[in-house]
Formats: sequence, structure tokens, C-alpha cells
Amino acid sequence: MCSNISYKKSEVNGNIISKAIHAPGSVTGAAALIAGTTIGAGVLALPSATAPAGFLPSSAALFIAWAYMTISGLLIAELSINRMGETGRQGIGLLELYKSSLGKELSWIAISAYFFLHYAVLVAYLSQGGANLGAALDSAGLQSISSIHGLDQFIFAASAGSLVYFAKPSVVENVNKTLVLGVIVSFLGIIGLGAGSADFTALVAPSNQHPVSHVYV
Repeated sequence: MCSNISYKKSEVNGNIISKAIHAPGSVTGAAALIAGTTIGAGVLALPSATAPAGFLPSSAALFIAWAYMTISGLLIAELSINRMGETGRQGIGLLELYKSSLGKELSWIAISAYFFLHYAVLVAYLSQGGANLGAALDSAGLQSISSIHGLDQFIFAASAGSLVYFAKPSVVENVNKTLVLGVIVSFLGIIGLGAGSADFTALVAPSNQHPVSHVYV
């Protein structure tokens, strides 16, 4: 589950031989990858987005979402392990699990939902990442760059894409672990700053819980 496979080509007597090299990978790196993709910046954004509904309703909703995602992750891990045993392969992708478990018709629905979800996430991250980069360029006195419409998003996408494509897997893994650590530190820092001034009595008071009036469509 935490491993990866690289392929090395060599020529012997005029014949091209491809050899699969299995790297065991890192449990810490795999955990950071899962945490970064399943939680990510949502650990900061979701509490802020659900706060108007009240502490108790928003906490209950987030707990239900956590339980659902945990159970889903464990089921996907079980499917992956079973499929590895069936095929003898070291790595199984999620799209292959769709095809082998759901059949041809349902797998296309799942694959379409998969690509739509990741396309939406990619657009959101590129938009916000570009905006953050534009703000950083403005503060650095480079308004001439950030003033060009869409250039900050392009620079952000090109930088992140180049890192993933050209850098070694170990470098990408270390960068991801650093970013996930940054999210955790930011989250704990916000909790630490807010805990000192929080009114816990008002936080759980029934009059401050509005689960219905703050439902947005």
C-alpha cells in the first residue's frame, strides 16, 4: 500500500529489456499523502464554513464525515489488498478497483465522479494558490507580475506541476510531508490562540446552535 514501482529499461544484445523495480516506500510518507489528499486545507476551511450553524451541530456533522471517510478508506484498503493478492501486482489504482468491483457500467459512473471531483479540487487549489501567490508578489513589490490576469495561477500551476513531474519521488514526498506538517501546525496554532479567549459556556449554549437557519443551497 505504501510502495511504488519504477521501471528501468536496458538494452541487451539489441533487445530492449524492461525491469520493474519495487521500492518499499515510507509509512510516514504514505500517511502524509493520505492526510494531505483526504483532509488537506479543509481542516482549516471546514470549521470556518460550518461555524455559523453552531459548535455542536458543526462538530456532529464533521464527526459523521470523519467516520464515513475512515470507513471508506478502510474498505478501499481492503479491496486493494485483496486485488493485489488476486493479481500478484504490487500496486493497484483506484480506477482499476472500480472496474474489477463494480462492473463495466457502474465503473464508468464512478470514474466520471472521480475525475469530476479531482478536477473541481484542482481548480479550487490552483485558484486559491494563485491568489496567495499574487498577494505574496504584491507584498514583495512585484505588482507588475501579479497585475497580469491569470499569471499568478499559471506560475503556481507551473511550479507545482514541474516539482511533481521532474523531482525525484523522495523530494516530492519530503515536500508533501513538510506541507502537511505546516497544515497541522497552523491548525494547532489556531486552536491554541482561540482557546485562551474562548467562552466555552456560550459555545455550547442552545441559543447559539442554529443547524437549520444556516443551511445553504
